[in-house]
Amino acid sequence: MAQGYAAEKAAVFGVFLHGLAGDHAKKQYGAQSMTATDIISHLSDAYFTISDSDITF
Repeated sequence: MAQGYAAEKAAVFGVFLHGLAGDHAKKQYGAQSMTATDIISHLSDAYFTISDSDITF
């Protein structure tokens, strides 16, 4: 919301970004051994993946 998204779009964007960060972490650590901290550390990777694509919110 701080970036100007309406509440509903901000929620959808946040969920999508979190899932994409999990996908990035899974590639590096594997699904069985990744932690919440691993997902946090991949949020920037997920954000850049979105910004480099045609995905819009």
